[in-house]
Amino acid sequence: MFGARVLAITSSDEKAGKLRALGAESVVNYNTFPDWDREILALTDGKGVDKVIDVAGGKTIAKSAASTKIRGEIAPVGAVGGIGGGLSPADLLYRSLILATSAIVPRTNFEAMLKAMAMQEMLPVIDRVYPFADYREAYRRIESGNHVGKVVIDIANC
Repeated sequence: MFGARVLAITSSDEKAGKLRALGAESVVNYNTFPDWDREILALTDGKGVDKVIDVAGGKTIAKSAASTKIRGEIAPVGAVGGIGGGLSPADLLYRSLILATSAIVPRTNFEAMLKAMAMQEMLPVIDRVYPFADYREAYRRIESGNHVGKVVIDIANC
């Protein structure tokens, strides 16, 4: 939406293909490249990225910081990888990083996001929709980590 150059990390080549189809310029498989932060730095000629959206939290936050440019921003938006992760104040100070959570609350922020998405005709990425009766299967899908996008449980047609 903002014309950003998108670099992404993911756990499989299949997901990497889906992310490229959605517009990611480059995707690094962190199972193939455990030092994915170095791969991201190489893709930016050693400079690092301007902004990181970190959904994994403890599992990735230190490498997110290592792949961010001096005075870059990290926006933690989730903690699917747990809390913590060893990001020390020194990591933030040394690179002069800005750490700011990203939230869609209050409601006015959520409404502004929806308006921007509508103006750009941007749709959310839906992995699968499950009927309410299959909610356990939906949760298993999330636990598997094989989804790309949102897993939806349809409660309107119960």
